This record gives sequence, structure tokens and C-alpha cells, in this order.
Amino acid sequence: MYKLTGSLLALIFIVISLPVSATTGSRLKPQNEGDRAARHYDRAQQAAEQAAKLESSAIFASSAKAQEKLFSKSDSKYRKAAKLYKRALKVNPYMPGVKTPLAHALIKSKEFEQALSLLNEELERNPNDKKAIIYRTDALVQLGEMEKAEASFGDLAIQPRVEEVAELVSPQTRAWLTEQGTSSE
Repeated sequence: MYKLTGSLLALIFIVISLPVSATTGSRLKPQNEGDRAARHYDRAQQAAEQAAKLESSAIFASSAKAQEKLFSKSDSKYRKAAKLYKRALKVNPYMPGVKTPLAHALIKSKEFEQALSLLNEELERNPNDKKAIIYRTDALVQLGEMEKAEASFGDLAIQPRVEEVAELVSPQTRAWLTEQGTSSE
């Protein structure tokens, strides 16, 4: 029979009490909440970038069918990005820089009310966040609240030209901005 010493028993206890990955069966070190939130954020960023590339490709697609397929994939990626940004916020509600890209993904997913709520929260903390103001304006235009959209866009210290914000907003909002006289004249 083997004789176990106190230090060997302690080592066995430590190894046994380590968490085991359900998928690989390997022993994992416990992660801290910040690492988990950052991992969700990074995956969300990747999904949003993929969605933007698909959306760009769809604009130049050779057929309506191809365009529809690419836009559908893009919408799916934006929904995935929103889900991952939400996970990051759930793990770390105070993680900086998550609410604005989450709101953008929500706008792309046509969840305008939820996006607007997040953007208003973000703008309470940082009233000069240019992207948050532009996204809030986009959400308001999508909701048909033109007077509020005009007031929101007026919150920008320097009014950008349509060309400067074209990639950030929907075609409907681009048209509205052009009507407002925010063009490259």
C-alpha cells in the first residue's frame, strides 16, 4: 500500500477542487469577471465588424437575391453582437465603452426603443459623446420623432456633414440630415 503524506494529500485536494471544463474535461483556472466581460466584448466587436462588412458587400451585390441574403446575414451578426454586448454588461455593468456600440447593434436590429434608452443613459454620463448623439438621432428618426431628432442632432457642438456620419446612420436618417441642410456645401 502507498503511504500518502500530508503535502501530497493537500496537492490531490487542490487538483480535485479545480473547476473542470464541461467540453474538454480539462482543468481550468477560475476567471475573474473582468476577463469574462472583456471576452464577451471582444466577440461582440468581431460580430459587429463582420456585420458591417456583410452590409457593405450587400450594397454592391450583383442581384437582389444576393443582396437580400447578405443583408439577412448582416442582421443576424448585429443581433449576435447585441447579445454579446449585453452579456458583457451583465458580467460587468460598469464596463466603459459598451453601451454605445450595443445601442448601434440594437438600432441595426431594429430595437430602437431599447437603443434609445441606452443612449440616453450614456449621454447622461458623457453628454459630448459624438457617436452616442448621432446614434440617438438615428434611433429617433427611425421612431418618427423628428422634432426630438432635430434637438438631439443640435446637441453636437460642431455639426458634421452627412458624408462624415453616413456610415453611422441608416439611409432614412441620411436623407433626413440632407433635408436639414447638413450637406457638404
